[in-house]
Amino acid sequence: MNSLHINENTEIGNTGITLKELLNKLNDKAENSAITSINNNIENLTTITNRLNTYRFYYGTEHSTDYCNEMIHNGVYWWGPEHANRPGSQYGTMIVVNSTGIEYNKINNWCNQLAFGTDGVIWFRQSINAGPFGNWVRVN
Repeated sequence: MNSLHINENTEIGNTGITLKELLNKLNDKAENSAITSINNNIENLTTITNRLNTYRFYYGTEHSTDYCNEMIHNGVYWWGPEHANRPGSQYGTMIVVNSTGIEYNKINNWCNQLAFGTDGVIWFRQSINAGPFGNWVRVN
């Protein structure tokens, strides 16, 4: 499962330092000098990471399903002949993008699916709010 998920324990590059440890070091430095204290940054970190995770992008097998109508998280998916509700191409890769959040909630956001068949054909469909997915439309 590959995706970007950030929290206070996320390591910064290959430094061995987490985001929380970095903020603690900055806070210690601020308290030991004339720099204004940043005491609230640990709480702000949670807010920031939650916001970043709102826009996370799935790829590979994460949230994998054999039903294209359930490929509703922002991300990149693949399909084959066994997948229900696939576009007209037998195999391909699909990009899913939602209007808000990381998942189509089937209430008040939009889900767009752009599919690239291995035969070179590009397909598109979408679902708006509580409506069903439309038919696949060939783009090229």
